[in-house]
Amino acid sequence: MNLKWQFIEAGEGRIEIKGVSLKKITNNSKIFSSDLAQHVFNELDLSLDTESEYDEGIRKIIKYTSDLILARKRKDTLNISRTKALTPYKEQLPALNKYLQLEDQKVTKSYDKTLVYAAIELLEAFNIGTRRVEINKKKKRIHTAMMYYNPFSKQWITVDPFYNSKISKKEKLSVVTKEDILSSEYGGLSDNTEGLISKYKNSKIIVKKEKSLGHPF
Repeated sequence: MNLKWQFIEAGEGRIEIKGVSLKKITNNSKIFSSDLAQHVFNELDLSLDTESEYDEGIRKIIKYTSDLILARKRKDTLNISRTKALTPYKEQLPALNKYLQLEDQKVTKSYDKTLVYAAIELLEAFNIGTRRVEINKKKKRIHTAMMYYNPFSKQWITVDPFYNSKISKKEKLSVVTKEDILSSEYGGLSDNTEGLISKYKNSKIIVKKEKSLGHPF
């Protein structure tokens, strides 16, 4: 058996082991230490027990995030009610809470960034590993996507919520093609595959590593 500890920054953190014991436990994949995660899990009737269910669960959480942000603009009574149910957790969701307060005409501005930042907050409540992906041209960020870690496939999965796409390419996103793109509903504002490819083509891709988290712990 190997035990590993990882600190967010090199040189930070200290650990002192005084004793080790082993205890067999049964993991309950439907119970979360975070009240926020538990609320969302129950609200969306999620299942995260297999590789495919995990990917589908992530998709649902991201779309749920988008539905919340766009609820007032769309006069969507169901999701307006859902935003109110998140009031007890607003301190845990600073980005999402900020976006929920935006005026209707401003809410879709830079929506690629808005959706990624807000979705990452919810995913981190589940201890799901996430990374922001910045697409840059001429030293300016022109687009934002994201990655999440699937513990079943043991892979980082790239999704572009704004373009409602999962990207199968593992490296060199700057040369992504149609064959690398799987369309899915993430609550984004565009289904323009050619637009996605144009954004990524000959760009500099910067992966911003977030906290290293491990669902379900």
